[in-house]
Amino acid sequence: MVETIEKGKGERGKGKVEKTEIIDLSKIQKTDFKRLDTGFEEFNRVLGGGVVAGSLVLVSGDPGIGKSTLLTQLALNINDLRLDSRPVSSVLYVAGEESAHQIKIRVDRIVKNSNLSVLNEVDVDMIISHIEQFNPSLVIIDSIQTLETVDLESIAGSVGQVRESTHRLQRLAKLTHVPIFLVGHVTKE
Repeated sequence: MVETIEKGKGERGKGKVEKTEIIDLSKIQKTDFKRLDTGFEEFNRVLGGGVVAGSLVLVSGDPGIGKSTLLTQLALNINDLRLDSRPVSSVLYVAGEESAHQIKIRVDRIVKNSNLSVLNEVDVDMIISHIEQFNPSLVIIDSIQTLETVDLESIAGSVGQVRESTHRLQRLAKLTHVPIFLVGHVTKE
């Protein structure tokens, strides 16, 4: 069984009908979106030329293959971007599994004397609140399986929790145009 959230009256799906429209793509003028350079040529290529504002990217794989290390390096590369000798970017690294001290050890292994903002939190609604206040140019969630919302009674990592947390983060990314990277551990064959 999969737990779902019952939405009250007035919320989407019950009682209130939202008007949508059909869009003819031939009438939309093509826009080249500025992409954020990851500092990795191959990673940029995988992302179609860099990170697109408002995108939600899942980086998944077996535990221990380097997902967190890759995204830590990405965070450091973005934080090092400068314009006229001032930082132009800030990255928020949300750690549900590791402490700030553990992340500091990894950061120091990659580069000495670097700054990275870390949030140790697993409540997705608190995380969203912090993202809105901090207004970063990129967010890394490590990992999606550790997040939960009090709206569901199931444990973190359950299908319902992962689905709802991902949905809320996707909605935030689209509204704020902040790209979000999610770490997802593959634990089954």
